[in-house]
Amino acid sequence: MRMLSGYLEPTAGSIMIDGMNLATDARIIQQHLGYLPENLPIYPSMMVADYLDYVATLKEIPAPQRMQAVRETLLATDLAERALDPINILSRGFRQRVGVAQAILGQPRLLILDEPTNGLDPNQTEHMRTLIRRLARQTTIILSTHIMQEVDAVCDRVLMLRNGQLALNQSLAELHHSRTLLVRTSTTAQPLESYLKRLPQVQSLEVLLTRMASCISTSPCTPTSIWTLRE
Repeated sequence: MRMLSGYLEPTAGSIMIDGMNLATDARIIQQHLGYLPENLPIYPSMMVADYLDYVATLKEIPAPQRMQAVRETLLATDLAERALDPINILSRGFRQRVGVAQAILGQPRLLILDEPTNGLDPNQTEHMRTLIRRLARQTTIILSTHIMQEVDAVCDRVLMLRNGQLALNQSLAELHHSRTLLVRTSTTAQPLESYLKRLPQVQSLEVLLTRMASCISTSPCTPTSIWTLRE
């Protein structure tokens, strides 16, 4: 996610966003990209409105449009009543909203959110999820989370990485209706197969070829079995 935002430079490969290469068109891409890192990029002593005006300046939003952009962002994140408050007196939930506000300034076409509900209480989490669903009506959002309930609550599509490789790319609706489970294990195949066949929930069992494991395993020398279980 840091590489997608342009914060880190990849050691290999290339990043293409909207048909442009991030290595050569970073400034153009970043004008249409919003990023909320895990550690909030805020200045605690600044007032909310001043901080957002500062971020709008960094994003090169033209001066005549800057005030309107800040106002729209304050309304979108329900921060209008806190606009003149110093950031350091805000609750964790409101500080997180300030982080989202700086990310959506300028109405980016791509929004990257890293653990947006981290540290929030249940009520604050629900407010953040509502905000994300509202933003998703106009913006493509990539959201990183380790909380599966979060995925179920706000996402349309799921991408899972394993050892830096894309292991899953599927719509949430398809995952909900899937009756197949892919299991990867390094245990001895024969005892596990015997155990799984005794489970009443398993309708059929297929052992995939071990050589397929080398495509997704970073340790091809480790014995690996991949199983497909169907209910």
